[in-house]
Amino acid sequence: MEIRKITQEERKKYHRISQYAFGNWQDKEIDEDKIKWMNPDECFVIIENGEMVSGLINHNLKQNVRGSVKQLSGIGNVATYPEYRNKGYIKTLFSSAFEDMRLKKQSVSMLQPFKESFYQKLGYVSTNREMKLKFHVSGIQHYLGEIPDDWVVERKTGIEAQHEFLSYYSKTVLKWHGIVIYDEIHQGFKEHLAQNTIYILVKHNNVIKAACCYKKKDMKITIHDIIWTDLESRKLIFNYFARHRDQVGDFEMPIPMGTNFFSWFSDMRSQYELKMCEGPWMVRIVDVIDSFNDLKISGNGSLVFNVTDEMCSWNSGNYELAIKDGKTEMKRSDMNIPADVTCDIKGLTALLYGSLEVEEIIDRGWMETMAENDKVKLQEWFPTLLLFNTFQF
Repeated sequence: MEIRKITQEERKKYHRISQYAFGNWQDKEIDEDKIKWMNPDECFVIIENGEMVSGLINHNLKQNVRGSVKQLSGIGNVATYPEYRNKGYIKTLFSSAFEDMRLKKQSVSMLQPFKESFYQKLGYVSTNREMKLKFHVSGIQHYLGEIPDDWVVERKTGIEAQHEFLSYYSKTVLKWHGIVIYDEIHQGFKEHLAQNTIYILVKHNNVIKAACCYKKKDMKITIHDIIWTDLESRKLIFNYFARHRDQVGDFEMPIPMGTNFFSWFSDMRSQYELKMCEGPWMVRIVDVIDSFNDLKISGNGSLVFNVTDEMCSWNSGNYELAIKDGKTEMKRSDMNIPADVTCDIKGLTALLYGSLEVEEIIDRGWMETMAENDKVKLQEWFPTLLLFNTFQF
């Protein structure tokens, strides 16, 4: 058995594994267009008797975690041919991927699981998914009207439009905890995402104030990302979509949980449809120090953590977390200093992402505190948060 990254020429072989696991098997030759998004340096595979039998992809991304942008490992396309399953290949691949994450300074990791309990054994913790809102064009007709002076709404396509969109997107989405920032993906992936995608840029005095990317198919528009800076820019981006009356009936867009979308619409002639995306996101800490540094946290004080991590041994040990003037600093601590908090990597991850109340982290056996006051501190410093992410990988 051999574990390694693929070559440029092996991308089609890797695509075959993903195609079997997640799509429809086809004998015909795979077009270059279908695999240009794939970066060989991100693809790990197992070779058994000369055949590629299992693989995963470690995408190079970024993520906003409690107001601080971290290098993110986005895990995708985890697949094995059926005759090679139940041999521990995926766990073996993750061991190599974790080492790769460490080399690339990816301090956190995220994936969509086929089975939560499987990835929990690798240190991943479940958190929420985004919601999708379906609405009818009738509900945005009140946005119609002339575009004010000094404002312009531009419809664009292609890589140049995507570059302009991502430049605005990467700065504006930092209000959302958990959002994935993908402005630094490689060229082939950018071309893949730009294909058949329309970009809308709302500008005031040539400065972008709102942006959107979407796909149009028949009488439906599917919005993948939509962001606005202020009320006027929101009105104008809905003004653009309102102009699709008689061309488009339904729209679908992702929204964060807890959004009062009712305030956006008026006189809707058909019922809203709101659905939760299937399955949770799962998250994991890869580097304790970097993941906890420079977070925006209310409070002051310090605690000593003792952390254990079976898959990423470099994380195991004592750490001191200090909070001063709303910012965190995490550093290694002397093992002789008694720990205030003892936890495994799942407990620390759940704390970082706010996916569970501290009481529930403790109840699951992922964390212990020496004093009731320490538990109160942790809950004040790390309240639960709802994650919002629209980038699928």
